[in-house]
Amino acid sequence: KGLEETVDNILVRQLAGIGTGSIVTDEDYNVATQVLRSKFVVGTCEESAESLRRFLKMVGGNNFIGDTDQCARERHGWNEKCQKIKENDQALSGKKSKRNLQMAKDIRGKHLYDIMLYEMSKGLFREQSVWFE
Repeated sequence: KGLEETVDNILVRQLAGIGTGSIVTDEDYNVATQVLRSKFVVGTCEESAESLRRFLKMVGGNNFIGDTDQCARERHGWNEKCQKIKENDQALSGKKSKRNLQMAKDIRGKHLYDIMLYEMSKGLFREQSVWFE
């Protein structure tokens, strides 16, 4: 799909419970931030090891019952995906062509509320650290 065919601000839409037939508003963004704040523990690829530590602590840490080999494979796969996201981001930020700059501007314009939600979630990740000390 091209950028013009994608649904804008899909994360905000999901958290605020709005469909694709309406325009995302500041109020929708505010609802999404409250839902994120009140119902989720935030994890991030930028802090994958800490995110995983928190998730494991939530489900019982070392008392977790399950296939440890499967868990290790899934953890490794998640870490690889996070690393790939970081590498792609670094590669794109290093290429300052007019096309890439315009694409980035278009994405920011179309998905501004999701970008703002993501930035807010990084702060929430830091705030939630006191829950896991």
